Amino acid sequence: MEIQRADPQQRRQAVFMTLFALIVGVVAIVMLQRWLAEFRQLPIDNTKDLTKSLATAFDWCVGTASVTVVWFGLYLWRFGARVRAAMRFPPPDTRVIRDTVVLRGSPARRRAALIQALAAALLLSTLGLAAVAWRLHSLLAWRIH
Repeated sequence: MEIQRADPQQRRQAVFMTLFALIVGVVAIVMLQRWLAEFRQLPIDNTKDLTKSLATAFDWCVGTASVTVVWFGLYLWRFGARVRAAMRFPPPDTRVIRDTVVLRGSPARRRAALIQALAAALLLSTLGLAAVAWRLHSLLAWRIH
């Protein structure tokens, strides 16, 4: 059984990126909470501006989530294609964050198919999210005009 050893530098980078994403997420949540608090204080007599502001915030949230999920889906698709081409998991020249058993042949091909199925599910779910978001945005836009 072949084992690909963990790369300590890759592990440090993964920890750093996870912490960075956590910090960005916390900052985004805090900013959203502040914006919602200010939003609640606005007078209700100007519903057109309130609805427009809410629609803009919704568009930004959906857009950011969609871009992130599409990026990750495309990354997974390409990674699965590399596994399929090499018939090896993890593919050659891939640095891993923990010791990983190397799969070759049919098990690697099954792993590639699983990775690409997950990528396809992510990309299709983004299409669904976009359709629902478009419908909700059109309802909000109708209220603005």
